Amino acid sequence: MTIQSKFPRFWPISLVSGAVDKNSPEVGTETQVGDVKYRFIYNEGTTSIAVGNGCKIASGASGYTVTVSTASVIDLLVGVAVHASIPTANYGWVATQGKVTVLMETTVSVASGEGLRLGANGAFVSQSIATGSYLPAVGRPVASIASNGSGTAFIKAHI
Repeated sequence: MTIQSKFPRFWPISLVSGAVDKNSPEVGTETQVGDVKYRFIYNEGTTSIAVGNGCKIASGASGYTVTVSTASVIDLLVGVAVHASIPTANYGWVATQGKVTVLMETTVSVASGEGLRLGANGAFVSQSIATGSYLPAVGRPVASIASNGSGTAFIKAHI
């Protein structure tokens, strides 16, 4: 997909909707607002994508149909909900690259500059040699983030 800057005018990056029309971007479309890159997605999962949560490709889905349901530390990050939660069966934008707020899992904290990766159900976990993941980190926090807390991180999605 190409970057199509006309869409934020018709479909702002904060808008979430259960339907699309002729003025809507295609699922998978990318855009950039300021220093943050976004991708237009459809939440096919059984759980809303909360602000600060990451999402993955839905099992068996094609394109950028995503979910946070059953996300785990072995899944590739598609993006992070930034401006609004994206309920099940709704369309919206997720950040794929840039400085955003992320949510940590309930039992995991991360130190400043340590790697982040997608964790259970869209929350993030620390990415270190000790955690044993073979996937690359998807981000780095600006400052330490406590377990079950939120904080600012620089992220770059896998896909």
